[in-house]
Order: sequence, then structure tokens, then C-alpha cells
Amino acid sequence: MKRALAVLFIALGALFVSGCAGKYPWRAEAVVTPEVRIAPQEVFLRKDRLFVKVIIVNLTKEPLIVSRDLVTLQIGSGRTLSRSSGLTTQHQAYTLNPGASHDVNIDFKDDILTDGVNSANIVWKGALRAGSRELEVPPTPVQRQD
Repeated sequence: MKRALAVLFIALGALFVSGCAGKYPWRAEAVVTPEVRIAPQEVFLRKDRLFVKVIIVNLTKEPLIVSRDLVTLQIGSGRTLSRSSGLTTQHQAYTLNPGASHDVNIDFKDDILTDGVNSANIVWKGALRAGSRELEVPPTPVQRQD
């Protein structure tokens, strides 16, 4: 009986550790243009969801509108994933005054993220506007840390 309990506790411990340790860090590169700075704070994969936390700094002389629901993730195969929360809900856009910054959290959910995807690009096309003008912002490269 003691042996059976020991085996059970070891098995439960292994399940607990594998479930809780399922946060896999990724690294990301900052993107800086004359109009905006996007500084990654944390990027990690948990199960089939990639979580991204960045700080966006408005370097323009006018208010910057940040629409998280328009941010996409392009994986190596060329496939593009929409923001997972944006599929069912719409979020208010952030407005950043000139010189202001704001934490921005985005996540992407798809089974393909657990199937050997090691790198991707966060695409900001359409998500950042200064007044009525869309900002040209290069993608933010992200990749799995080893």
C-alpha cells in the first residue's frame, strides 16, 4: 500500500510539474522608428497560446492610437494568426499622448504554436495610427529561447 501511494504521489507530482512548468520563454527584439518605440517586456508560450507584453512609446507630436485587435502574428510558413481575444471581443483602443507610453498585452492562440514553431513576427500593420495616418512599423521578431 505504501509503495502504491508513493507511485501515485510521484505520478501526480510529475503531472503537476509538467502542467505548471509549461511557460516557455521566447525572446523578442525591440522596434524603434522615428515615430514609435516598441520595447518587449515578456514573451512566452503556454500550451497553444503565445503571450506578448510590450511597452509602446509615442514618439510623434500627436496622439497615437493603439488598436490591439489589429495586431497579428505571422509564423514561418506565412500563416497569419489574429489576436486570440480579438476573435470574440473587441477592446477599446489605447490613446497615447505625445511622449507617453503604455503596457500592451496581446496573445495569439492556435494549435500550430505547439507544433514546432520556433519563430514568428508580430505584425503591427493597421494597429498604430497617429491621427488619421497609419504608422509604418516593421514587424517585431520573436523566437523561442533554448
